[in-house]
Amino acid sequence: MMLRQRDNESRVSLFCISLLVLLVAITACGGPQKKTEEPVQTLKAADFPQLQEHLFELSIEKDPDKYAKTNLLDYQDGKVWVKLELKSETEPLPSGYQITVHARAGKDVEAQVDVKDLRKLSQEPQVEFIGQLQKPQP
Repeated sequence: MMLRQRDNESRVSLFCISLLVLLVAITACGGPQKKTEEPVQTLKAADFPQLQEHLFELSIEKDPDKYAKTNLLDYQDGKVWVKLELKSETEPLPSGYQITVHARAGKDVEAQVDVKDLRKLSQEPQVEFIGQLQKPQP
């Protein structure tokens, strides 16, 4: 009887030790891992000197429709009317952007540009400056 009780105690001890080892292995190896937050990069208008401040603000705005109305920007369907000033009169427009040209005189281009392209477009080597064209007031 004593031998049987020791045998049961050994089994219980072995089970508890096995369970403990299993729990340690699970938490150490494959348990839920805490996500490390990456620092949020804050965009500043000063980082885009070739882009007029109102256009920079529009490009980061969560509600661009409201911002455009408040600041009299000619904005519709994700595009804004701008004046692109190129480095020279013979400079071609940068490629790879959604740009609809309305008029060009020398190095000045009046065009509609997708708002999400404004910051990147302003950093193109052929672009001197991107300014706003205000919505005509009735």
